[in-house]
Parts: sequence; C-alpha cells; structure tokens
Amino acid sequence: QPLNLGSPAMPSSAGPNSPGAALAEALENSVRLIDRHLQDDRCFPDLSELLGVPSHNMPSVSGVSDMDYPLQGPSLLSVPNLPELNAVRRVPLPPELVEQFSHMQCNCMMGVFPEICRAWLTIDNDIFMWNYEDGGDVAYFDGLIETILAVGLVKPKQGILQPHIHYLLVLATSVDVVILGLSFPKGHAGLNDSMSGGMQLLPDPLFSIPTDNTYILSITSTDLGRIFMAGKDGCLYEIAYQAEAGWLSQRCRKINHSKSSLSFLIPSVLQFSFSEDDPIVQIAIDNTRNTLFTRSEKGVLQVYDLGADGQGMSRVATMTQNSIVAAAGNIARTIDRSVFRPIVHISVIDRSESSDCHLLAVTHAGLTLDRQTNHIARTHSDLPSSLLLLFRYGGEAQMRFPAAMTSPGTVGPIMSSPAPVKALVTSYLVLFLSIVSIPSSIGVMPPALATPFAPMVHSGPGSIAPITPVTASPEVIFSGKHNGICIYFARILGNIWDGSLAVEQNISRGNQTVSILESSVGLCELESVILELGGLREFLDKNSQISPSSLGAASSPANLQQRLLGFMRPDGANSQQVQQELQRKYHTKAQVYEKISLQGIQQLVHRSYQTLALWRLLCEHQFSLIMSELPKEFQEQIKAVGFKDVVIRGKELSGALITALINVYIKDNASVDAISNHLRDICPLLYSSDDSICSKANELLQSSKQIQNKVDKERTLRESLQLYQQISQHTDLPLVCFQYRQVRFYEGVLELCLTAADKKDPQRLGPHFYKNGEPEEDRVGQQAFQERLLCYKCITDTMQELVNQSKAAPQSPSVPKQPGPPVMTSDPNMLSNEEAAAHFEQMLSLAQRSQDELFHIAMYNWLIQADLTDKLLEVNSPYLEEHLMHMIKQDQNKVHNMDLLWRYYEKNRSFGKAAHVLARLADMQSTEISLKQRLEYIARAILSAKSSSSISAQASDGEFLHELEEKMDLVRIQVQIQETLIRQYSHHSSVKNAISQLDSELMDITKLYGEFADHFKLSECKLAIIHCGGHSDPILVQSLWQEIMEKELADTIAMSPVDRMRSTSLKLVSLGKIYAGTPRYFPLEFLVRFLEQEVCRLNWDVGFVTSTMLEIGLQLPRLLEVYDQLFKTRDPCWQRLKKPLHLVECIHVLLSGYVDDPSRVPAYDRRRFTNVCLDNICGYLVELQSLSPNSALQHTIGNFKSLQAKLERLH
Repeated sequence: QPLNLGSPAMPSSAGPNSPGAALAEALENSVRLIDRHLQDDRCFPDLSELLGVPSHNMPSVSGVSDMDYPLQGPSLLSVPNLPELNAVRRVPLPPELVEQFSHMQCNCMMGVFPEICRAWLTIDNDIFMWNYEDGGDVAYFDGLIETILAVGLVKPKQGILQPHIHYLLVLATSVDVVILGLSFPKGHAGLNDSMSGGMQLLPDPLFSIPTDNTYILSITSTDLGRIFMAGKDGCLYEIAYQAEAGWLSQRCRKINHSKSSLSFLIPSVLQFSFSEDDPIVQIAIDNTRNTLFTRSEKGVLQVYDLGADGQGMSRVATMTQNSIVAAAGNIARTIDRSVFRPIVHISVIDRSESSDCHLLAVTHAGLTLDRQTNHIARTHSDLPSSLLLLFRYGGEAQMRFPAAMTSPGTVGPIMSSPAPVKALVTSYLVLFLSIVSIPSSIGVMPPALATPFAPMVHSGPGSIAPITPVTASPEVIFSGKHNGICIYFARILGNIWDGSLAVEQNISRGNQTVSILESSVGLCELESVILELGGLREFLDKNSQISPSSLGAASSPANLQQRLLGFMRPDGANSQQVQQELQRKYHTKAQVYEKISLQGIQQLVHRSYQTLALWRLLCEHQFSLIMSELPKEFQEQIKAVGFKDVVIRGKELSGALITALINVYIKDNASVDAISNHLRDICPLLYSSDDSICSKANELLQSSKQIQNKVDKERTLRESLQLYQQISQHTDLPLVCFQYRQVRFYEGVLELCLTAADKKDPQRLGPHFYKNGEPEEDRVGQQAFQERLLCYKCITDTMQELVNQSKAAPQSPSVPKQPGPPVMTSDPNMLSNEEAAAHFEQMLSLAQRSQDELFHIAMYNWLIQADLTDKLLEVNSPYLEEHLMHMIKQDQNKVHNMDLLWRYYEKNRSFGKAAHVLARLADMQSTEISLKQRLEYIARAILSAKSSSSISAQASDGEFLHELEEKMDLVRIQVQIQETLIRQYSHHSSVKNAISQLDSELMDITKLYGEFADHFKLSECKLAIIHCGGHSDPILVQSLWQEIMEKELADTIAMSPVDRMRSTSLKLVSLGKIYAGTPRYFPLEFLVRFLEQEVCRLNWDVGFVTSTMLEIGLQLPRLLEVYDQLFKTRDPCWQRLKKPLHLVECIHVLLSGYVDDPSRVPAYDRRRFTNVCLDNICGYLVELQSLSPNSALQHTIGNFKSLQAKLERLH
C-alpha cells in the first residue's frame, strides 16, 4: 500500500509572510531567471554564424582586416591590456619526487589528469601521481620492467569491472600495455576538489597485453570506456576487454583499425619494403557525435565513425596535408601558403558548441581551420595577427556547453553525452565570477560597484543618454557572478529542464503489446549531469556567505522598484551630490535584491541536484517497475510535468516516487533500512527523517501480515505503532488505519489517531475553540479543531466498520458447484459477528481511558448518530454530562439530548436531576414530542421524584413531586381532549390544527377548557377539567352529565336495544368510577332520575340503572335511599311516561338482589339495612294498596309481600 511521505504544513505556518512562502517565491523567481538565460542561450547564434560562414557548406575567412580584432586597435585607448594567460598559483613538486630524477636513466614524462585533480610523472619504468592542488597524496607504481612510453586515464566500461574502480590507468611500454585500477573511496567529483581526498592505485594490473613491437605514442578513450592508442607505425589501435573470455575471444585483446583484416596474407617483408610509417601523434574524440579524429606527424587527418551507439568503427575519410594546404590557399589567395603547414593540433568542436563546425585545426603559425566532417570541407580560416596562438574574444561565447541542447518541450533521451568536466574549470569559474563589467565612456556607473547598474536610456540608434529621475526608473542589473552562476546552471540542465521524467513505450510480451513508462534520460546522461551540478553545488556552498535560512529577510522584487523610486528628489534636483546619494542607495538596495536572488538560486541548485539523484536512483532500480507502482494520477503527471516543475512544485510527485520505490522493496520482503538511509543521504529535502521513519514503520506493518505467531505479530505491530506515533502529525492516517484494520490491530488505530491529534494541535487550540463557542473569527482555532476531528474520524470510522460487521447477516449455506474440497468464497480475513462485536467493545473500553475531552465529545456524537445510545449510556466518563448539557444549551437536537441526559442521570441514580430534566422535556414547546410522550415524561418524572424523595427527604423534593402529580392530571385531560378530537373530528381540517397544537406544548386548564373542550363541545373533557380544577357548579355538572348521556344515546341509536344498553352501561361505569368518589361531580339523584326516564322511554330492562350503579361501586343503601326519595317525590313524569309503578319495580329489583346476595351489604350494616328495607316495604305496600286495583298492581303487591317475607327470614 502506498504511504503518504509528504508533510503538509498547518495553514498557520504557510501564510504569505512565512519562511515557506518566501522560499517558494524565491524559487519561482530563480526559475524565471534560469528560463530567461536558457532562452537566451537557445537563441544564441551558432559558431558558424559568428564566424561569418555564408551558408552550410561555404567557406569563409577572417583575420585579414583590422575590424577582425576590435579589442586590439590602436584607437581603443580605454580598453585595458588583457593578459592572455595568468598564473593563478604555483604548487611545487612533492620533495620525494624531486630526488627521483637523480635515478633517471632513459626517459621522463609529465602531465595532468584534470578529471581526478592529479598530476603524473614517469621516470623510466615508474609512475608517480599526486594531488596538484596541494602536492599531497603521492602514489606510485613500480611494477613494470620496461620504460613507460605513454600514459592515459580512461573511464571503465559499465558493468564489467567492480563498482569501486572509478578510473583505469593505462601504461604503455615497448613490450606491453598494462591497465591498472584507480579507486576513490570518497566518490566522484565535478566542479570541486573532493577528489583531493585519498586515491587508491590498485597494485595488481587488471589487464596486460603485448604491444607486438608497436611504439605507442598516446592513449585516449571515449565516454563509454573504449580505449584507443596511437601507434608510431601510423596505426590506430583499440584495446577491447570484457568480463570473461569467450570461445572465440580473449578477455583482453588489441585491435588494429588502420589495417585490413586481410593484411595478414601479405608478407611482413613486403609491407616493410613498400610502406613508409607516418606516426599518429594525436587522437581527438567527439563524444557528442561519436566521431574519432586522428592527426599524423605529416599532417594527415583521418575521420572514423563510431556508430550511433558509439560501439562501431569505420573509417570515413582521409585528408593529406597537401590537400588541406591547397584548399586553404584557394580560400585565402593573398596569404603565403607556408603558414598553412604543418598542422600542430586538432581540437573537437562538439555538438553543444556548433551544429555545423566539427573540428578545429591549428597550424604552427596560429592559423585555425574549422571543418565539417560530413563533407570534409574547410568552412572558415582565421588568420592570426602574429605568430601567437589566436583565441576568440567575447564573453558568453567562451563558455562551453556541458551538454547538448534540445528544444523546449522535447521529450526523449538526451541526444549526446555531456563534455567531461575539467577540474581546472574550478579556478576558471572563480576567476569568471570575479569579472567586473568594463565601463564604457558614456553614461557609466562607477566601476567600484560590485553589482553594476545600467541606468541609461537609448534616445536613438547608437546613442546613449545619462539617466535622470524624470526619464527612467532604476532597474537592477545583476553582477557578473550572479549571471555566471545562472548561465552555468542553465547550460548544465538545459536539455532536461523542460522535459518530462518519463516517456511511454510499447513493448511486446508474448502476443500482447504492453505500454510501460521508461526514463526519458539514460542513466549515463543523468550521472554526467549530476556530476557537473554537484560541482556547482559544492562551489556555491563553499564560496558564498549567504544563508538559506535568511530567505525573506530582505525586500522582494515586487516592491523594490517602488521603494527605490522613493529616494528620488521631488524637485528634480540634478546636482552631483544628489546623484551620488541616489547611486549609493540604489547600490545598497540592489545588493539586497541580488543576495535574495542568489539564495534562491542556491536553493534551486540543491533541490535540482536532489531531484536528479532520486531520478538516478529510480533508474538503478528498474524504472518501469517502480512506475507501475505509482497511482494512475501520478503516472499521468510524470509524463506531462517538466523537470523544473517537479523541482519547485513536485513535492507530492516526489513523495509518490519514493513511496513506489520503497513499496517495491517491501513487496520483495526486503528491508528498507538501506534504501531509506540512502535516500536520506542523497535527497534529504525530498525524503526527510520523518519519511524514513514512515518507511520503516510501513515495512514492519507489512511484515506483520506474514507472521503467524501472535506474540511476535503483536510485538511487530507495536514497533510499527511506536514509529508511526513519532511522525503521526505527518502520517496518512486513513491509509495506516486501514492497514491496521486489515491485521486487526484496533488498539493501534486508537492510539495512533489520539497521538496524531495531540501532535497536530500541541497548543490545544482545538479544545479552546470548542469551549469558547466556536467563534467564526478564530480561524486558527477552527483549523486546529478540524484537524483534530479528522483524526478522531479515523477512530469512529473503524468503530462503525466493526458495528456494521457485527450486524451483518451470516452467509447462508449453498450447494457446492462441483465435488471436492470446500471452496472459500468469502474473505478469510473477514471478522465474524462475534469477533467484530468483541473488538468494538475493546475499542470502546480503551477509548474511555483517554484524557482527550474533545475526543470523548467526538465519540459521543458518533454514538448518537450511529443510534448506539445504549452504548453511550454505558460510558463511564466525566465528560458526558457536561457535553450533553452543552449540546442542550446550543439548541443542537435539544429534545434528543435531553432525553439522553435524563437516561444518563437515571442510570447513575441521580433521580432528582432526572426528574427535573423529564419535567423540562414535558413542558418543552416542540413538535418533536408527542402528547403521549409528554405524559410518559411526567409519569417517569414522578417515579424519579419519588425515588429521590426516598433517598433525600428535602421539603423542596416534596413540593416538586406535588407539582408533578398535578401536572399529570392536567396532561391526562389534554390527552383525553386530543384522543376525543382524533376519534370524533379528525376529518375536519380545523381539528387537525388543534390536534397538532395539543402535541406541541402543555396547556393550562383555562386554555384547555375555553379553546378546546368548550369550543368543540367535549362534555366529558369539560367535566374532567372542572373536576381537576375543583370548580363546584351543580347545575353545570348536571348539564354536562346530561350532555354526555344524550350524546351516548345518540351515538348508539343504530344499535339493538341490548347492545345499546351495554354501551351506555360501559360509558356510565367508566365515568362513574372516576367521579363517584366526589359527589359534587357525580349527581346521583339527577343521573338516576334521568336514566330511569330514558329506560321508560326506550322500554329497557327495569334493573338496567340499578345494576349499572352497583357496577360503578355505589353502596346498596345509598341507592335505596335515592330511589326511595324519588318514589316519595311523586314526580308526574312517570304518569306521562305511562310507567307509574316503574320506580317501585326498580326498588323491588334492587332489594331482590340483596335478598339473593346479602353480601352486597357489609355484615355490620345488614341488620340495620334489613330493618330499613322492611320499613320501606311496608310503606310501599300501603301506597300500592291505595291505588286502583289491576292485574299489574296486584302482581307488584304480591312481589313485595314475597320480598317482605324473605327479608324477615333474613332478619
């Protein structure tokens, strides 16, 4: 899995005035400078144009007129006399070598190897080498017998010799050629003196081959390691070597490229007789075009083509000195032809110098002949002003291009390898950086300025006018040292600066064509560029007094010009003193600006060098394989983004490349320690110590997947966690947590995320922001708060995953598709429901140990959102109560949080607090709470208050309980009103609003009566309201009962008499049980009279009313008293109803029930009640016997007499 090796900074540290922003701005400015110089270089005319060659293959001549030497005319008196050569310093020979000359017998030679900062000396058969910078580190080789005739330093071929062998020293004697190995433990060097360290000359020769009596005059090699030798016999030889000898080839052999392969058929006597030797005295190799030139003693030039890959060999052309002289004479007809011979030196003009001119030949008179190899034609003759060596003047044309240039945007390998670095360039560059612009005679600045200005304006062609405050504003002109560094840097990286790092290539794999990403630049080319850029880097580090940490301290270029203009005098005074003061101030500001620019360039050099080092490392580790490890978006990016963009803005891409490299190691089960340390060494800006720790932690995490032993696996995971915790503020938490979940290391997820939260917010700005109410103006606190929440989210996401898995339905068994062993269809790493639940409980338990209050709050919020309130209430934490109260104050989901709060109090046996919260919930005005819920809240509040009263007997608790009980009665009435409205009038739209209003809040008794019960004519509810309020109004009570009964009878009119009686009885019983205990609200006499009249009118059973009243729970004596009173009243209504004996019959039914079941009257009251009954019966009989006799009356009298007898027996 890829890891994020980047380290994003907190926004608070990346403001416009931060060091990071200043560095980014400096790098951007430096890149623009390099782009400008690179563009100037690409637009610079070719050498052939500078020499005035009229067309591609046409000759030209110069040096025949005074205008060809502008710096040497007698009229140019202001130009100083420029020395052609200067001695920088003298280093004496080591004293131990001087005395060796006393032993010389035959020959001595001396020379230098600039590539390794060494001088060499041969005395007879011994060779000595030493550091020519300080005269130290003397080494020698005395293992030869014959006198040394030629010495050469060559590069070894790639992949043949051991990597510790950096160079080969080739020694030629009259008998054999010996090849020795040179090693530099401190590594290679470029434009620096790191080669001044120890050099090891391996004592045992690597190869030795006989010369076959050939006198070797010179030795040279190509950049690819091919060794060529010039023979005195006029032949060009090559020494070819390989790692092992083959069937048809030796391990080391000498090849003659000047003679035909059939020359062995001609007898050597004939060859000697008919041939005249013309020794080859010089070999020059153009590595940019893979061309080899030879110059013989007689001036014969030969050209060999080494092939496109530099491994071939074919002679292309030969030119004798006579033909050269004749051609030159035809061009410069007025010149004596004697100056055209002999040719004493040839020098290659590589592709970076000119695309047309290939070879420079110098005659003894200093004449230079520039040539092209494709046509072997003279293109330019430059005549000397005297018999001195002529060299070209002109500043930038003197600088060598270290590499071939390609057009911007070109993607592909470098066309040619860079020219070898010369160690003497160190002195040259130091000298170059100290150049001061030569002032002209008009409009000049004082030459003492280290950073010269050019404050001049052109008033016309060729005319220059001095600057004035009115005509122009000051402009910074960088010094020579600044521009020299920029030009040198641009020429080192010119051909890869705008190109991408990778190109897409199609390869065949079997029958398929696969697209892969390969490096756009070869490894050899990269190493050469790194070598030269490393030299520039060391030069800047050694010779500058600037400090990269001081970036941003001085003014930026954006406002420099405006502030410089602030020094101008508003009155336009043009006195000499004012001008000098302006110049001094301009100079000071310009120095500050240049210092900032140099700092940015130094940083750019460092970043470019490290990016190149990473690129080279990728090429050394199967570039295409590493690219395949990149995410798709980075694969597209690396093909499209230029090298310069990777350097200054490619932090994420560089991190992805390093991650891909390390993942390749991890997939191979290889340790990342070595590659991690190497990355830290070569690119610390791209791969920090935190990145190294991250890589090691990832290695441990990945290796734990292969460990079966639980103890070892736990230990390995613990080690990875400790490493991740060290860099947790820069770790890709979601990715690491995902991998920890894969190995079931849930404890690590929790600990890592909590550590990351603390490290990302060490000042605890997030909790402070939260406790202060999350003010919008506190941007820093808000950012810290969000950073912490992102860390906590990794924990809650993990817990959510466990919850989901614990609730997942198990897979149902299925019939296998084929016989054989069972096939695993599910992920073997998937947790079972029980395991997931166990891990969740473990994480929840560990989370409660944390002291991070903000994490607890985040976890509580997640538990609420995940509908795990039961788990939330199990949490034993001091932060939960405070958090819930905070959420309630913020009105965030207030009802739900208050519901959680009372449950929390109840669980923790804080019954008093729970009762108060429940009471608040019941009283809360909200549509989220239904009326039934309010009723439940009040009921629970009463229970909690009673529980609290049993624990603490405070008077306030008793008063609160009484208030709750009264409120309970009122809520029941409100519920009754709502239920009645729903049951009877829910189809009316106006009633729906009333129902919703009853849900939204608890109302007082007046509002319930006036706006609901009375408004909708709810008699039962009105009766309940006046009963609850203790309002005493007999007439109102009677009217309400009458309305209730009439409504009941009206509602049941469609029923059968039996069902109607039953329904009415149920209504009476339900209401009677509520109000019978308070006679003021249960007018018994009125109810009996009204109901008995309805019984008569409806012809119902005579005992309907008495049985109903008894079912309500009224005492038999009380009923007898009411009926007796009604009978004695002699109300004429019974006559109107044609039921004059109805009440007597009701009394008979009532007393018959007593006779049948005397237990209806308590035993202590039976005798008295029986006597009362007997007395009443006597009165009823007297009354009945006084009436006109009829059969019904006689029957009633008989019934009473029989009843009387039974009562007497009961008595």
